[in-house]
Amino acid sequence: MKFITGLFSGPYAMLAKLGTIALINAVLIGALLWWGHTKYQAGVRDTDAKWELASKKLKEQAVAAAGRADVRAGQRVEAFTAAQAAEKEKLDEAERSGGSGFDVLFGPGGL
Repeated sequence: MKFITGLFSGPYAMLAKLGTIALINAVLIGALLWWGHTKYQAGVRDTDAKWELASKKLKEQAVAAAGRADVRAGQRVEAFTAAQAAEKEKLDEAERSGGSGFDVLFGPGGL
């Protein structure tokens, strides 16, 4: 610091000292800002990588869940169709025997 301030003499000595202090502070602040920015960018990259991995897993889970839902929906449709066929058969039987379809649907005593 004395080397730099020694370059100026007379009325500019104080100005050179203040300028040197300001320059050193600016370099330190710049270094700290640069270091903080690199740490921040590393954190952003890590966070983005975690989000991408979570997104990939979520999409895989959604595809698997959709597959299971399709299978179960098919099973429900088959069960519903079978129940309708059985009910229609009972209604047809009641019609052939001269009974009431309401007795098949709601029981002989009604609701």
